[in-house]
Amino acid sequence: MSDPKDTSNDGAAERVQAGGNPLAEGGPLDRVRRLAELKPVDPKLVAERLVMLFHAEIGGVARALSVVDKAAARDVAEQIRIAVAALSAELAERGPRAELPGPPLIEDRVVKKTREVLMRERIIMLCVTVTDRELQSKDILKEVRKGEPDIKDATLTATLDRLTGDGLLVRERKGRYRNSPKSREYLAVLEQEIDRFGEL
Repeated sequence: MSDPKDTSNDGAAERVQAGGNPLAEGGPLDRVRRLAELKPVDPKLVAERLVMLFHAEIGGVARALSVVDKAAARDVAEQIRIAVAALSAELAERGPRAELPGPPLIEDRVVKKTREVLMRERIIMLCVTVTDRELQSKDILKEVRKGEPDIKDATLTATLDRLTGDGLLVRERKGRYRNSPKSREYLAVLEQEIDRFGEL
């Protein structure tokens, strides 16, 4: 039984009884179909739009209808299921989707970096790969300052965060880092790039 104080579906039942059909032309699913016709199709955008429309429009209408007529609500739910299945089949018939780009190659991670950044990253990678254990950021900072005496703590933190985000370091807990499975490979790429600049 519905709560007389609940006004979350006010007006929704009247819209359904007045002939409002979420499946009709101009309805939510029709708008999603038109959105899906845009080239190229972004499946994530379509899915997000479907969820938003369901929660904002179809869900409210179906809940309101179930208060008035449970059989009609089941019928609407079945129509929605059929329309969504048809839309999914239509999208599938459009052919293979363009492959999303994968993660960048390790070699691509050194492109457009300055000599200073390459040298800093080389020192960090040497620290974590030589010891093969967890290091505190303050210990890494000491080593980096041997080659770059004026480096600020914030610059090192940003570098460590970027390397961690790229999967080249592992942050065990705040301020503690160790090598990742990609660390040694990245160190080799760094050394090749630095050598290319004649800095080793």
